[in-house]
Amino acid sequence: MCRRVLALIFAISLAIGMSGCNSESATVHGVVEGLVTDQVTGRPVRDVWVTAGSTVAWTNTSGAYWLSLPQGIQSICFQRAGYAQAVLSVTVPAEATVQSNLEMNPILPAGPVEISLTWGALPKDLDAHLWTLGGCHISHSSGGSLTCPPWAGLDHDCFCGHGKETITIAEFAHDTYRYSVHNHSRTPAIAGSGAQVDICSQSQRLYTFAVPHTGPANSLVWDVFEIDGATRRTTRLDTLRDCSDCAFERISGGKPKTLDSAGFTPIDESPIGH
Repeated sequence: MCRRVLALIFAISLAIGMSGCNSESATVHGVVEGLVTDQVTGRPVRDVWVTAGSTVAWTNTSGAYWLSLPQGIQSICFQRAGYAQAVLSVTVPAEATVQSNLEMNPILPAGPVEISLTWGALPKDLDAHLWTLGGCHISHSSGGSLTCPPWAGLDHDCFCGHGKETITIAEFAHDTYRYSVHNHSRTPAIAGSGAQVDICSQSQRLYTFAVPHTGPANSLVWDVFEIDGATRRTTRLDTLRDCSDCAFERISGGKPKTLDSAGFTPIDESPIGH
């Protein structure tokens, strides 16, 4: 009788143990791997803290990461000082690998920011423009102020080639800023002109943007980047576009301003201020 009881206990214990093993083996894993790059420069970002639940990884010098996660939809968080936190939702395959790359947006350091536009002999007249969704506009026709709202200003307007125009943002408002360059001369095309935009802080150059080498001749506007004033999160745009039949300057008399599809006031192609 005693032997039968011991055998029964052993059988039950074995069954429980096997059940636990089957439960663990039922969790099927897959692999998520990818590259993390700087959205502005395109360069890899190392030492990014990558987490999904209790699973943790770090990007290497090439910006690469690797995670083994349970099959299904997983939320992966990417964090690093100097960059805006990012979260990806990834569907992890069963016993397979999925590639999931990420561009992280840099955050500008505290303090004033200088944005300088430089170019060569041609086109003779390129204009720097900074404006916000809130309606502020800094340009050759509205120089702004560093000591009162909008807390941003243009140093001077250059229209004889070999120019340098610098817009300084002394303080950021909780608004979205867009910086663009307008080819006031119209010809030659801004694409391939060698125009360059630098973002500097505390006398250090942080980022450089070079105008695209090629593009349509009628693309008079180079949208360079945007900055979230609340977080100082920076996003490269680097696109060329036309702006025909649009009014960029403020319209007097209380008339509504013309906005483009992104909600910004487009650039005026008419010869104003020269």
